[in-house]
Amino acid sequence: MTDSFQATIWRVPPGGGAPQVWFQNAVIDGPFGPNGVRVDKKSEKLYFSVTFDGAGIGYVYTLPLINNPALSDLKLFHKYDGADTGSGPDGIAFGKSGNLYVALAGTSKISVLRENGTEETKYSGPAQNPANPAHNPLPWANPANIAFNKKTKSLLVTNHASLTGLPDPSFLFAVFDVYVKDKAGKLFKDDDDD
Repeated sequence: MTDSFQATIWRVPPGGGAPQVWFQNAVIDGPFGPNGVRVDKKSEKLYFSVTFDGAGIGYVYTLPLINNPALSDLKLFHKYDGADTGSGPDGIAFGKSGNLYVALAGTSKISVLRENGTEETKYSGPAQNPANPAHNPLPWANPANIAFNKKTKSLLVTNHASLTGLPDPSFLFAVFDVYVKDKAGKLFKDDDDD
């Protein structure tokens, strides 16, 4: 489990029990630190997002699935800086294609990363109408999490509407279905992904 406010990834023992610190370091700290988390299809690496560091830069990192990873085990997979500063990577999900889909809460987009960490594309939600934000189409509002709907080859995208700053953002709470022509990847190496 990721802990956005303690620069920590926790591990729960098999069968349950009290969580234990698995990895903790100031490198992954920030106003919103470790956030979205997934295991790769080979069950060898943990991928996780760091939403914002102190400079507004977001990251996707990997750690090997070993008992006590050290700072030297932490590898940068993708950095959202430059024109992407403030993107705010949040929830993540692997496609069957091997691509990693990343919800960018800060820019209300979905980033698609190739297996080598380079960005393939970005999906934008419906355009907002500045004169009337409640006007349809309903905009993406800081998408926080994503999951696959394998029957439709699409992503289900949740709005994190409470972070919009609007006095009553309740009209923005929604789940969007975004066609990406991909299915969910395996969560574990023995999973059947059909």
